[in-house]
Amino acid sequence: MKTYKDYAEDDLKEAKILVAFEMWNKIGRASAQCVEKILKYHLEQNHLLTSELSRTHNSKKLLRAIGNDDNELRKKVSLVADYYFTTNYPGDDSYDLDESLALEAISIAEEIMGFVLGYDEFM
Repeated sequence: MKTYKDYAEDDLKEAKILVAFEMWNKIGRASAQCVEKILKYHLEQNHLLTSELSRTHNSKKLLRAIGNDDNELRKKVSLVADYYFTTNYPGDDSYDLDESLALEAISIAEEIMGFVLGYDEFM
């Protein structure tokens, strides 16, 4: 059975594949999904994943549940987390990513994966 980690890795692979197709918004969405799932994996591995947290799509809330107070990490999670809705659904808050922002989203997703898994295991 696949784990949150497996799905997070799949989302990151998807984001990287989409670069070739210049699908910047989809890269933002896939990166946001990667971050959400790897944070859930961390919570699950540390017996902190409640049923409420397992149903949320709010990566900022998941990071708070981990208890990490690194402001830079919070900013990065917050940036990518917002891409799920703002790049995936029309509305007043929607916007389109460009190549630079999409590649930054992938980089942040990789950084969060490294944070959760430990950089040696991730690489």
